[in-house]
Formats: sequence, structure tokens, C-alpha cells
Amino acid sequence: MSDDDVMDKKRQKAADKIITRMTEEGASPGDIKIQKKANKDAFGHEGDYDADRG
Repeated sequence: MSDDDVMDKKRQKAADKIITRMTEEGASPGDIKIQKKANKDAFGHEGDYDADRG
């Protein structure tokens, strides 16, 4: 796996962590949608809820 692939996975994981935390803390769908757009701009990934986290 190249360094770019490793960094891409880390960015995806960071985006997922944000969305997972927001979902677990009861954020509104609108807030999550806004955050997904911000994640896409910052990380290149929207992020998804990860039920297996932790």
C-alpha cells in the first residue's frame, strides 16, 4: 500500500469518527449533512456512521 493510500485511509477514518460521534450524540440529520459537506472539503470523504467503533 502506498503512502497516499495510507493517508487516504486515515482521512476516511477521521471523517467516519466525526460522523459516528455526532450520530451517537443525537445530532440532527441537518447538522450531520452540513458536517458531511465540511468533511468532504477537509478530508475528501464525507464520513459514515461506524456501528463497530469502539
